[in-house]
Amino acid sequence: MDWIGALLIGGIVFAVWRLAKKTGRRRSVETATRTWWTKTARIKEQYPNPQRGTGPMGTYCVGGAFMKYHNLNGGFPDAVKLRDGLTKVNPNLPRDRAFAYASEIILLNDHGNFCEAWDALERALTF
Repeated sequence: MDWIGALLIGGIVFAVWRLAKKTGRRRSVETATRTWWTKTARIKEQYPNPQRGTGPMGTYCVGGAFMKYHNLNGGFPDAVKLRDGLTKVNPNLPRDRAFAYASEIILLNDHGNFCEAWDALERALTF
């Protein structure tokens, strides 16, 4: 690893440690970093097959998988319901940004771009 990469990783670890210290959380930097990287991975494991548009009972889109994972009435939520779910799970996310992310997730999902929809969800959860 070159010195720039080491410096970048050190900066990220320091930022996570500082945030954990500032918020009064008593968990290690390693645990905080591991949690940050796996927000959508856990949802994908539990809900691996999102669908486009609307479907029969029991199916879901990427936003619906997020909503079901957090017990927020999943399936195929509209942008307002998905926005409310995103702001409930990530209180650091402003409502206008949450609506933009929700709209992006729904649009990408409806076009069958599930990987990009998962990426947009990850960005919303780590804002």
